[in-house]
Amino acid sequence: DIGVTGVQTCALPIYDVIKFLSRPELLARIDFEPKFDPELLEQEVPDVAYHIAPTQNEEKIKKIGLAPKSKEKISKHPSRVYLASSADGVEILANHPSFRKNELLTIFEIDLRGLKKVRKIRWFSDPNFDDEGGFYTYENIPPKYLTAVKRIKRE
Repeated sequence: DIGVTGVQTCALPIYDVIKFLSRPELLARIDFEPKFDPELLEQEVPDVAYHIAPTQNEEKIKKIGLAPKSKEKISKHPSRVYLASSADGVEILANHPSFRKNELLTIFEIDLRGLKKVRKIRWFSDPNFDDEGGFYTYENIPPKYLTAVKRIKRE
């Protein structure tokens, strides 16, 4: 069909469209993400977590803490602060395309035990980083709970 605006429309049932788009020669993978990720229970959140950021942002992070960001992500969603349950897990992200332009990166350790004592924060599982214990929040993490523990020089 040709619509009024000249844009071609499709009269195929959705299952035919999915079947067509699922052909191996077109795509390697199609991901369907839920609108809301599973919320973690407080006892599922570790006492210590890790975050990686460009070293050029280190002083600002030490002053204002970790503020949710959403730029240059694969999918659209509200701003988030991403964490991992281990330093090794977050270090894997040093080679992620979003950090390519940064020569120096800093890993921060976050004292979630202390934070949980003073504030109730909602945490959500990160299905795209689940193997490394990835999770996130929509809230700020104050600087008094952060310590820069390692710097990485990218090659």
